Amino acid sequence: MFDPEKERINYSSILRPPAGFELDLAVAATYSLDLPTLISALVPLALGGEMSGVCRDNPVSVFFAIRKIIDKVLIFCDSSAVKLPEKDSPFFPLLDRMIYPVFPESGAFHPKMWLLRFKDKKSTTLSYRAALLSRNLAFDRSWDMCVSFEGTSAAESERANGKELGDFLRWLAPKKLAGFAAELDSVRFTGKNLDDDETLFIPLYPASKAREKLPAPLKGGKEKIAEGEKFSRLLAISPFLTPEAVKVFTSYFKPDKDYSKMVLVSRKNELAKTFNGFAPPEFHGKDGKKNFEIYHLCDDAVHGVQSDDDEFYLPSDIHAKFYVVQHDFYLGSMNLTENGKFHNTELMVKIRPRGDAVFFSVIDGLKLEDEQSCFETFNLHTEVELSGDEQPEDVLKNFFRPVANYLNRCKTSVEKGTDGRFSVTLASSEPPPDLPGIRCELRHLGAAEAVPLSEKMRFSAIAPEKLSDFYALTLSNGTAEVKRMMILKTAADFASERDCAVSAKIFDSAGKLLAFLEFASAPDQAVFALRQKTDIFSCAEAGSNRFSAEKSAGIYEQLLRAAALEPDKLSDLRKVIGELKNSPVKHDGLDELLQFCGNFLDTVKMWKKL
Repeated sequence: MFDPEKERINYSSILRPPAGFELDLAVAATYSLDLPTLISALVPLALGGEMSGVCRDNPVSVFFAIRKIIDKVLIFCDSSAVKLPEKDSPFFPLLDRMIYPVFPESGAFHPKMWLLRFKDKKSTTLSYRAALLSRNLAFDRSWDMCVSFEGTSAAESERANGKELGDFLRWLAPKKLAGFAAELDSVRFTGKNLDDDETLFIPLYPASKAREKLPAPLKGGKEKIAEGEKFSRLLAISPFLTPEAVKVFTSYFKPDKDYSKMVLVSRKNELAKTFNGFAPPEFHGKDGKKNFEIYHLCDDAVHGVQSDDDEFYLPSDIHAKFYVVQHDFYLGSMNLTENGKFHNTELMVKIRPRGDAVFFSVIDGLKLEDEQSCFETFNLHTEVELSGDEQPEDVLKNFFRPVANYLNRCKTSVEKGTDGRFSVTLASSEPPPDLPGIRCELRHLGAAEAVPLSEKMRFSAIAPEKLSDFYALTLSNGTAEVKRMMILKTAADFASERDCAVSAKIFDSAGKLLAFLEFASAPDQAVFALRQKTDIFSCAEAGSNRFSAEKSAGIYEQLLRAAALEPDKLSDLRKVIGELKNSPVKHDGLDELLQFCGNFLDTVKMWKKL
């Protein structure tokens, strides 16, 4: 159990619909968000296949995946933790309608979860899945953990255990998610090799009373703890620590019982900072053997082998948040810190595995003491670089939240010019927050220039296909510079016109549209994409962009099959064809193909009426 070498999970497997089902609704929560990572997650959600590089990097499959489920996905993230993409993508503007930034009054919005509802393709049967993770929806190589539950409607209400998840959705978005939340109240979630009657979801937000359901070592402490309130088996895996939280956790350990053991796993630097002011307590069992052990990943596991030309290198360190208190496991998003325990919005789950000696099976699975282990025992005398002062980047990061909250209060207006381009204005009746010695600039991602943060900011000459809710926020102080992406609801009134422009920008030739038609009407899009080259658009560009009768025969037969057996696929095609027809941008060679598609769809529509 929990063997890092064997118990690995492919992220796409968490999102893939069960056989015979398709996605009906998805709600995700994350602290940090990266748009390219989000796109990678949409592919298995939409196609039901593996999140392979071929599908992920293929513009046809990416466009299809986004358009197929764009109105079925809601992503909630912390408003101050959205990464600014390094490279632009024509698909980014399509994502703004599914992303909802959260502006917490205190702490951070920190949960990591997926709540999925699937529907049977041939009936009205619904299936549910809840996945709680320690990983954000962002590219990372760190060691994370996940637990996934399958859900079905409970015949008896007392058997349901999804009410806490429903309460979390009601708090998160009471209007948008009220119906889904009500469904979860009567859903029973079960996990592999788990005691389902012991499964308890624990959402931690300002109005939640569930914090009391955390065990004492994780929620607080008393000056004097009775012997009966202590535990003989404790494990904490947390990437970030505070001395106060660690002191509370260790104070609940009972060392004098047979088979007693306490283990703390974290990052080397965090352990050094935590125990810089006080030494970890010395606990010994009846046999005199030390039974409080502290570990971190060894340097080789963290840094790996980095080549000179590896521009995307990232270290790989502990990021899992996992706790064991006697027989119960707690997994989710909460760090062993004061912010995690008292201030952040978090989501945890309590589970109890079936079987005996599960605590020690976890210890054995991690192979902490194995000669070939990835872990090392923490040594108080290990030399670790500690910085007593905040780094310039850290100082700047502290100002993102007040700036984000200010921008969220600004009123946004959009105007369309006679040239078809847009202007966006952000205005506030209050002055911006005081940022001593810091330069703050904001730029709409579709605009050429940034403007200083002020009570009125205007961005002009935004092309229709670039109109979105996305802005680049830059803070600098002459020594350091930090950038984030802000999401400010801007483009809703012009979303349809924007989508038409995006489609026209992407499908600028008959060859590209033909590639999309073949992909969208294929019996299995994932298999189709895997059989093609990585970039189907490149294949299309290599041939003629003229549509001809010779090309129409094969695609016509495939479209007929889709109309007869999978009519839902035609609705996706109809949207794109309609957008291309309505777009003011016209491309050479597309007229004949659009006419062909329009005639086919009209014929199918008439055939259905007969």
